[in-house]
Amino acid sequence: MITSLIFVLLISVLAISTAKQVISQRKISSSHYDQTITFASAESGIEVAEALIQQFAGNKTELLDKDGVVEVGTFNSVVWWQIEKNWTDNAIATDETRGGASYIIEDMDIHNGRQYYRVTSRGAGPGDAQIFLQTIYVTE
Repeated sequence: MITSLIFVLLISVLAISTAKQVISQRKISSSHYDQTITFASAESGIEVAEALIQQFAGNKTELLDKDGVVEVGTFNSVVWWQIEKNWTDNAIATDETRGGASYIIEDMDIHNGRQYYRVTSRGAGPGDAQIFLQTIYVTE
């Protein structure tokens, strides 16, 4: 009788331990999924911004008139991308159904005959995940 009680206790401890591991793995998997979706969202923001730059590559003045395009130095902080107001006032949101990416294009002026733009994209995804991507786009 005592042997069977000890055996039931061991099985119960093993079952609880296994359940905790499964829950932990599900949380890790869910977090990874959220980050993957959010990264894809931020990449889509970069792609949309680069397509806009390509569309107006020969007409910088018209590009600067577009929403989401600002002059370098517009923001007064080194960590401007962390300030929500900069995104709500200046960013252009892409299709919300794709994860809610938004982007800001900064005109960095001409160097050595090439026009430089800094594109910053913020992806928002499930589970309050956020990812920021930044790239430099150069036109001839």
